[in-house]
Amino acid sequence: MLENIDNTIESNQSLLEFNRHFNRSWYYCNPHLNPHYELQVKSFAGLYKANLDCLANIFSSEDLEVILSGKFDSIKALNFSDKLAFNLYGHELYGFIDKADFDSADKLIQTWEMNQSEGSKERFGDLPLNEIGVVVVRPEVYHIWNLVESMLNAQGLDIILSKDTSVDLQKYSIMYKHGLLHPDSKAHFPTRAIGYINKPLRLIVVKNRKQRFQSVSQFLNTNLKGGGGTYRPNTLRGDIVLKELLLIRMNQEKELRMIFDPLLIYHKIADGEIENISIFRNTTYPMLSYISGVHIPEDFELKRDLSLLCDPIDIEKIKSLL
Repeated sequence: MLENIDNTIESNQSLLEFNRHFNRSWYYCNPHLNPHYELQVKSFAGLYKANLDCLANIFSSEDLEVILSGKFDSIKALNFSDKLAFNLYGHELYGFIDKADFDSADKLIQTWEMNQSEGSKERFGDLPLNEIGVVVVRPEVYHIWNLVESMLNAQGLDIILSKDTSVDLQKYSIMYKHGLLHPDSKAHFPTRAIGYINKPLRLIVVKNRKQRFQSVSQFLNTNLKGGGGTYRPNTLRGDIVLKELLLIRMNQEKELRMIFDPLLIYHKIADGEIENISIFRNTTYPMLSYISGVHIPEDFELKRDLSLLCDPIDIEKIKSLL
């Protein structure tokens, strides 16, 4: 009991410190006042290099020079994105998506999911899924995973597992199948994928404190998740993630583009050069609306994500702490 109270106090102090530094940084236009500035710079250096190396392995030196210059039209951007998709997805998945054969793509991903989740039924056993929730801190804000934990703890949730992880193409496709196979996502999904696949993630599993919520996952998605690109106080995406992204944009514009939009697909969608109806709706900061920062599975996705992100030892640890 005392441990929970102490953690909550520490969490609230951490959030207050972050908000205080954000307000000063924003007012003085000085991102160096951000308490996570050094971690941010280090994290972004790694993400920048990883994306640059990936693009260098796919594109010719001439094309790479054009990409780095940022001076190309929407047709060139779509061609670049198509080539990136072919190399990221592999021949089979790319072929199905390119032909809009979403049924075949869905069956392929279902096969991957069956292989990935083999034996998970025995591992999970009688694990009470309604008592736990999952937050995955994505690569773009990996450096503030401790702040995400602070907000979760301050909202009455106890952290029972926190570890670094990553996902390959198959796991990524399983987790984000609904987006990958959406007809409107063909142009921009390769941009999302390059920023996520084989990049550092932080897996955080939380439990219900004092049985406060009937479903922890539902509470997370309804009350704490928020949305990208528009300020919503006391939410993950709409508060601490958005604020961190605003500070990043203030200081690291070049790195920001290479990490989040190397082929300028989102820029050209936002400018109306590439047609897309599924993003940038009613957001204050359109270019930040697709950078969600955290992934929070719904109730029906929870077992799937746990089977992809946890090993048997993790599952036993979760069980022992409930």
